[in-house]
Amino acid sequence: MRQLEQAGYIEGYEARLSAARLGFGITAFVSVVMGEHSQEVARAFEARLHDIPEIIACHNVSGRYDFLLEVVAVDLAAYGEFARGTLQALPGVKELHSSFSLKAVKSHRQLPIPGG
Repeated sequence: MRQLEQAGYIEGYEARLSAARLGFGITAFVSVVMGEHSQEVARAFEARLHDIPEIIACHNVSGRYDFLLEVVAVDLAAYGEFARGTLQALPGVKELHSSFSLKAVKSHRQLPIPGG
């Protein structure tokens, strides 16, 4: 472990918390279409995400959408309020498309180790 840490392969350690036990009954994947694609707007959007704990992951993606967010909420009503009040207000957001997780089939993020 020490060699992996020193070589920069280990970025940190974290505990996996139970969303259900913490009261989060909804996981949504939100595809975001930006209305403007300037670096300034993208940086403002990305910076704002760090202040919103309900957004647990964000990827800048290729294709039809610009960003893919993973969001947790207590229930559908709470998600609706969050989407209207917080997500729509993010810098540059033009459209949101939400999909809801029905079941997590594989949720542990473990990278494949080459030759392992």
